[in-house]
Amino acid sequence: MRIPDNLVDQNISHLNEKERRAHYLNISIQLRSMLDKRKHEYHAWTSNYSRLFLDNNIPIEYSISFYEAMIQDCDYKREYDTIEKLEQYMYGSAVVVGFMMNCILWVRDLRVYEYAKALWEAMQLTNFLRDIKEDKELLERVYVQDYQIMDYYHRARNLYRKAELWYHYLPEYARPAISLAWALYEWILDKLEKNNFNIKKSARTTLFDKLKIIRRWKMIYNL
Repeated sequence: MRIPDNLVDQNISHLNEKERRAHYLNISIQLRSMLDKRKHEYHAWTSNYSRLFLDNNIPIEYSISFYEAMIQDCDYKREYDTIEKLEQYMYGSAVVVGFMMNCILWVRDLRVYEYAKALWEAMQLTNFLRDIKEDKELLERVYVQDYQIMDYYHRARNLYRKAELWYHYLPEYARPAISLAWALYEWILDKLEKNNFNIKKSARTTLFDKLKIIRRWKMIYNL
């Protein structure tokens, strides 16, 4: 899943607007070609990709939704002016990845999907908050107000807490990996809070932060 994501996330700060549109149009064409190839491979069962999906009963629709979200990202001026539109985008860019992980971990309790949706939406919102500082073009084009930062922050926190309600439905063997990813992401919100929600300061986790989180996580799971 990193391949299409990395294609979209290339640094294009050196390009003017016309060059950017051409750049993203080219990426969009590449993504559509990749998606068509994936669909063909899936039905023909000719690749490791399709085997992963078929062996784990992963619906191909999850992959389609992810690619469609990446294609949406090629419209670099696209704005989501309602929560409903934002959630539709997050379904393809994040939630379906959580659903795919459920399949790979052989989590069959359907109640877990509600938990997964909340957790992956929380992670995506956390990503947005972390990356605002680095999106210089966005900061120049759109004035991000304090109340918007706080709204995203509280929405993400509430989604993490909602996910906790469903956590015990996960099989025990799946909990350590999920909890570590969770801890690494929510730490970003902790750093944002320590920075007094100043988006001009980096909220990225440092190597020291990660080692500290991993140490705490290993103690919890006696690893």
